[in-house]
Amino acid sequence: MKTFDKFINEKKYYRGAETNELRKGDFNGLWCSTDYKTASQYGNVWEYEIDNVNLLNTESDEARRIENIFLKAYPDEEEYYNQDDEWTELWMFPPNKVIEILKLQGYDGYNNGMDTFIINLHKIKPLN
Repeated sequence: MKTFDKFINEKKYYRGAETNELRKGDFNGLWCSTDYKTASQYGNVWEYEIDNVNLLNTESDEARRIENIFLKAYPDEEEYYNQDDEWTELWMFPPNKVIEILKLQGYDGYNNGMDTFIINLHKIKPLN
């Protein structure tokens, strides 16, 4: 039987893909969503449980700090990843350089709207 604390810290995520195989994609991580309909746009929907993860919120002050670390380390990348001062490209198409910064800062991934990008696949448990 699950404890109440464990129950409230678990969240179901959905991923649209051909199979439920967990492997990193083009961006060295795995995209999933808390919204079933969003996931269904990308193929068969697979359900996962992801708990005890440290996720960055891309709209937080902490995300601005991560962006500044990236900018200081890779100033030549700003033009591509920081269009309109929103860093949208950085979070939608994360380069390996950002993944490494997130890992060094202790993050397992990040939330970007209803979507979640997981870089630590050991934290994902398939439910179907």
